Amino acid sequence: MAEQHPNITIYTRALRTFNKNDLNAGREFFSENVVYRFPGRSPIAGEYRGIEQFFKVLQLLKDMTGGTLTIEPKIVLANDQAVMVYAHTTAQREGKTLDTDQVNLYRFNEERKIFEGRIIPFDLYAFDEFWL
Repeated sequence: MAEQHPNITIYTRALRTFNKNDLNAGREFFSENVVYRFPGRSPIAGEYRGIEQFFKVLQLLKDMTGGTLTIEPKIVLANDQAVMVYAHTTAQREGKTLDTDQVNLYRFNEERKIFEGRIIPFDLYAFDEFWL
């Protein structure tokens, strides 16, 4: 069996902290200057710059969903610069259910920290509607 790329290991560890709602434990995997983008027109859409803004929006997502937001990777591809994840995402919020696939893209710096990320939902309309 082939050895797992180090960036996949980092992504997997960061995702584990997110899915366990232990956001503070995930800070070590991100650059202080991280830039993260959420698409669409919902209240969470936009670009978040810096680790404080990024973790603030992650906490907001967890709060809005009562901690139910989870991401399950289906396919993870990596090289020395990036990780691309085909994932299934679920959450509950105000009687709404998010049950969708998306692609998550992450870029890594020389220190093997995530410095850029973005979500690309397969159904942007459903994604937006859930967060409205």
